[in-house]
Amino acid sequence: ERIEKNILMLSTSTGLYLYNEESEDISSLYEEFFPCFQIVKPDASHYYISMRSGVCIYDKDKKEFSWLSIPELEKTQVLALVYDKKKEFLWIGAENGLYQYSFQTKKTKQIHSLNGQSVKCLLLASDDSLWIGTENGVYLFPYGNENQLEHFMNTAINSYSLVNNVVLNLYEDKDSNIWIGTDCGVSVYNKNSLFKTYNWSQIMKTEENNNLICLLRDSKNNYWLGGINGLGKYNDESKSSIWYRAGNYRHILSRNKTRDVYEDRDGILWICTDGSICHFDKQKNIFVQHLIEDSTHTRNANWAYRILE
Repeated sequence: ERIEKNILMLSTSTGLYLYNEESEDISSLYEEFFPCFQIVKPDASHYYISMRSGVCIYDKDKKEFSWLSIPELEKTQVLALVYDKKKEFLWIGAENGLYQYSFQTKKTKQIHSLNGQSVKCLLLASDDSLWIGTENGVYLFPYGNENQLEHFMNTAINSYSLVNNVVLNLYEDKDSNIWIGTDCGVSVYNKNSLFKTYNWSQIMKTEENNNLICLLRDSKNNYWLGGINGLGKYNDESKSSIWYRAGNYRHILSRNKTRDVYEDRDGILWICTDGSICHFDKQKNIFVQHLIEDSTHTRNANWAYRILE
C-alpha cells in the first residue's frame, strides 16, 4: 500500500515494513513478530491491517499503532478485510466467522449465520454484493442485503456447481463475472447464476494440482492463476496455457507459492511470492525477481503478500 509519494507499506510474515523507492531502503514499521495479511485504507490517515491476532490500526499522522477492540477476535487469526465506503462498514473475515465494524457507531456485530465458519477471503462486488469464501463453499449477501444469505457448494449431481468447497480467493472481472479460486480449480459465476468450471489439470494439461490463492484478468484478457504450486497463465479464446513454477527451466519462478498478482498502470504484471516480488518481462517471457532488504541486510520482505501501485 502506498502511504507517501515514494513510500510503500509492505505486509509480510514478520510484520510491517516501509520501502523507500528512491533510496531502496527498507525499515521496520511494526516490531512484533506477527504475519500481516491484508491492508485496507478507509481514509487518508488510517490503515487497517489483518493479522494473526486481530485487526491492527496504523495512524499515519501520529505514527502510532492501536488494536481494533473486538473481544471475539482476540488471539484470532484475521485473513480478510473489505471496506464498504457507501455504508462505512469494515467487513472482517476471521477463523471463527464474519464480523461487521461500523465506523459511525464504533460498534462491531458478528454475523451469526456464519458463526464458526473459517473465512478465507472477501469480495465487495460492483453491485454491492458481498462474497464470502470459506472452507465450506462460498456465501453471498446479494446487493448488500444481510438478511438474504445464499450458499454455493460443490455437489456431485450438478456439473454447474462450485468446483470445490475450499475457497481461497475471489475476483471480479470487468464483465462483472465472479471468479472463485479453490483447492482444485476455478469456478466462474455469471449473471445467469450458473457456475462455469475451469479445472486446473484440464487447462494446464497435467495430472498435478494447484491450490489457488490469487486471480487476475489482465488488459490482454489473459487469466493469471496463482497458488501454492506456481502460477498459471490461461487465455480462454485461444485455450492456450503456460505454467510458471520453480524448476521449470522454460517458465521458471523464484518460488512456487504465489500470493498476489497485480497489473500496474503501464501494463506490467507483478507477483508476490515466498521469494519476494517479481515483474514479468513480456519480451523474454520470464519473471524477474526483486529482492527487498534494508542496508544492513538483516531484514527483508521475502514473503510478500500484496502489491499495489
